Amino acid sequence: MRRAFRAATEACAALRSHFRSGLQALEETDRKRLRARDTRRLTGSVNVESALADGLPNARRWDYGIGYQPSSAADDVVHWVEVHPATEGEVKAIEGKLEWLKEWIGANARALAAMDRRFVWVSSGKTRLAPTSPGLKRLAQKGCQHVGRVYEIA
Repeated sequence: MRRAFRAATEACAALRSHFRSGLQALEETDRKRLRARDTRRLTGSVNVESALADGLPNARRWDYGIGYQPSSAADDVVHWVEVHPATEGEVKAIEGKLEWLKEWIGANARALAAMDRRFVWVSSGKTRLAPTSPGLKRLAQKGCQHVGRVYEIA
């Protein structure tokens, strides 16, 4: 059975009305930081932060979920993308947001949690992190990749 990002998003009450085609759910400034290898394979997006702002105003909300249908897989892949300053001091903030996201989708968006997924941190400005940073290593062990200023979805 093919797992589609749109159906999984719409199965979650909190995200249902926030699904958008392509990258339309992203803020314009953030949209410029993402590219798709094949835009026809984008299956939609959701702005998690804005969707949950009223109901969870004090939560460390992640920014976006983006669906992509790779040519090598039968199911969509969810790219969970956080656009955030990239300094050593911000690593703990990203760790907290990542932990929150994993817990939230596990409890509230089970169809999305069951999908193949990538957790990605995109720099919102200059990257001030060494590739050998202990913080980046910790994030990688938790399944989150820092990709610099631009992320190519593939």
